[in-house]
Amino acid sequence: PLCDAAATCLTSMRPRVGYALEAAIAASGSSTWRARGDAKKHASPFGYVDEKILLAGTAADGELHLEFEATLPGRPVVACEAPCPWGRCPPGRLPLRKNSKWTVDGAPAAPPDPTPSSLKIYDVRDTCFVVAESVSVGKHAVGVSFAGDAPCNRPPCYVGLTHLIHY
Repeated sequence: PLCDAAATCLTSMRPRVGYALEAAIAASGSSTWRARGDAKKHASPFGYVDEKILLAGTAADGELHLEFEATLPGRPVVACEAPCPWGRCPPGRLPLRKNSKWTVDGAPAAPPDPTPSSLKIYDVRDTCFVVAESVSVGKHAVGVSFAGDAPCNRPPCYVGLTHLIHY
C-alpha cells in the first residue's frame, strides 16, 4: 500500500528538486540548529554534484520543530541523515537514530524497535528510519533534539538531519 502514492520529501541536500527542509522550520521555534556542510569539502575534488547539507544540532541547540501537512491517513513519518563520506563521520558527528529524541505534535515519539515489516522499506542502514508509524491527515509538527550519550571524539557533538519524508 505504500506505493499507491508519492511521498513528500523535505530535504536540505543541494541541488534539489522539491521541498526545502529548512522551509519547514517552525517560525515559533527557538532552536539554534544550523546548516552544516559536512561533505562539502569532499565534493569538489571528487566531482560529486550534490552537497550534503545537514541541519545540525547539539545538546545546547534545543528542539528543532518542523511543520508539514499530511494528505493521506495512516502513513509514516521518516527521518534521514546523509551518510558520512567514505563511512567516516567528521569529528563530533554522531548517528542521528541513536542520538536524538523525537516528538510528534508535542507528544514523545520513539522510532519503533524493531521496525514493523510493513515499514522496513524505510529502515535504511545508518541513514533513514521511521519516526512515527502513522499520522492522520492534517497539519503536524515533528520535533527533534540531540540526546546523545555516545563517546564524543571532539565536542561539541552533534547530529544531523537531511530529509523528512511524509505522505
